[in-house]
Amino acid sequence: MANRRAIIWDFDGVFYDFDQVPEGAPSFYDLCDEANAVTMCRLLKGLDYEEARRLARSSFDTYNDPVTGLLPLAKEYGYSEEDFTRETYYGFNDMLSQLVEKHCPDLFKPCVQTIRAFLGGAGYVRHGILTHSCRHRWAKPVLNMMRKTDFFDPDHVMGFEDFDFKPKGQGVEGLNELLGRLNARADQTIFVEDTLGHLQVAKAAY
Repeated sequence: MANRRAIIWDFDGVFYDFDQVPEGAPSFYDLCDEANAVTMCRLLKGLDYEEARRLARSSFDTYNDPVTGLLPLAKEYGYSEEDFTRETYYGFNDMLSQLVEKHCPDLFKPCVQTIRAFLGGAGYVRHGILTHSCRHRWAKPVLNMMRKTDFFDPDHVMGFEDFDFKPKGQGVEGLNELLGRLNARADQTIFVEDTLGHLQVAKAAY
């Protein structure tokens, strides 16, 4: 760790466990599908809810984000890629927040052990987050609920909107931007991810 200056974290599936929902509650994946389906039905009038859920799951499975897989259909409805991406993205994050609060409000309770670990490394490394989630409508509120906000400079938390909705599995634009903000080289940085493809893209680039 002596030459490490920064840690870049993914967020969802890393800072909290998708499987830690109350018994009998919908799974986190089901909540994501519902949030995306509801958002799509609001934007694409007349779209069947079950078809919307199927498209939502397909987008997550293929692209690991709630936007990319929906773009061809959106263009048929007359949306530009930019407009539909933003409206779907923000609608999804808002709806998911409401569903989590309703079904599993304790998902983001603070963890004493990890807070101690962050405190133990304070002053040695800088922490950054690079996520496909929304910075203001998801990542920062969740960090606050988990009592981890103080470990991250506000400029070092980057959501999907901050790197122009370009998936981490398709390029390193977001990583390049965040490395610059952290003032760290890739060989001085630890990357923490739960998606192998994102690590493979970063490794190939750096």
